[in-house]
Amino acid sequence: MCGRRSRALRRLLAAAALAGLGCAGGQAQAPQAAARLEIDASSVVEVVPDLATLRVAVVANADEQDAALLANAKIAAGVIARARQSGVEAKDIDVDRIKVSPRYETLIVEGREERGRQIGGYAASNTMTLTIRDIPRAGTLIRELLKAGVNVIEDIQFRLSEDRMSAARAEVRAAALKSAQDHAEAAERAAGVKLGKLIGVGSPPPADGLADLGGPPEEPDDLGPTLVIEPGVIEVHDVVRVVWALERQ
Repeated sequence: MCGRRSRALRRLLAAAALAGLGCAGGQAQAPQAAARLEIDASSVVEVVPDLATLRVAVVANADEQDAALLANAKIAAGVIARARQSGVEAKDIDVDRIKVSPRYETLIVEGREERGRQIGGYAASNTMTLTIRDIPRAGTLIRELLKAGVNVIEDIQFRLSEDRMSAARAEVRAAALKSAQDHAEAAERAAGVKLGKLIGVGSPPPADGLADLGGPPEEPDDLGPTLVIEPGVIEVHDVVRVVWALERQ
C-alpha cells in the first residue's frame, strides 16, 4: 500500500510540475500558474503547568442579614490573612463575589423534605480566587485555608504563565515547521521534483488547553499529614501550512 501511495504522489507532483513549468518543444502555451507544493503539518508539546487557580468560599449563617454578613467578613478576613502568611501575594487574591440570601425552613410533607415559605435565617457567602505560583505547596495551602474557615472548595485549575506559554508556543511552532520540511523533502524525493523558494508560512491560532482535577476536590474526613495536588500536563498545539515553489530538475 505504501508503494501505491508513493507512486500516486509521484504522478500527482510530476503532473503539477509539468503544468506549472510547461513542456519542452511543441507550440507555445498560454502562461499557467507556477507549480507549488503545500504541506500542512501539526505538532504538540506537553508542558507542566507553573500556575494554579483555586476558587474557595466562606459561608456563614445567622438569624439576621447583617449578622450573617459580619460573621462572614470576620472569617473571610482570617482566610485572607492565612493565605498571605502561606506565601500568597495580595495581588493574587481576588474577592469576586459576596452574596447574602435567605434560608427557608425545611418542612416534612408526607415523608419528603420541602422548602417552606418561612425564612429561618440568612446565609452570607464570600467567594475568592487565589493564584498559586508554587504548585507543590498547593496541598498545604488548602489545608491552611480549611483551618482558617473556608468551608467550600469550588475548583482548582492549572495553567501556564505568560513566559512558559511563549516558550511552549515557540517550541511547538519549530517542531511543526521541522515536520513540514521533512514531509516536503520526502515528497521531493518521491516525485522527482525540486523544491524552489519558500512562498509562505501560515497557521491558525494555536488552541491551548487547561488541565484540571476533573471537578471540585472533596474535603476528606481526616486530612492526614499531606494533601497531594498533581497538576498533570497541558498540551499546546500548532498547525502550519508551508508553501514552496516547484522547479524543474
